Amino acid sequence: MVAKRANRLFQLRLAVTVCELKTLSPDTSPEAEAVQLELLRSAPAWRKLQMSFNLTRGLKEMILADLQQRFPDDDEETRHRRLAHRWLGSEIASRAYGPPPEES
Repeated sequence: MVAKRANRLFQLRLAVTVCELKTLSPDTSPEAEAVQLELLRSAPAWRKLQMSFNLTRGLKEMILADLQQRFPDDDEETRHRRLAHRWLGSEIASRAYGPPPEES
């Protein structure tokens, strides 16, 4: 009985969510996005934190790859200074690491 009621509540919540939502991504249906959001909401805190760390790491890797492509002659220290200026903003990065490297 409890499982049946919980399933019914989930279905109602999903239906309401689908009706109220505009999707965040144009290639995702409202129904699919509602399921994704429900899975995210029900995920334990450790899993949400893990996903956040993975997204952060992925973003840093993409920035470093872009810097490698744009400045192939930079050494590792210079590339990480450029990363700091993009990641932290120029004001904070300049205080921590000095002025940004010259654009060449």
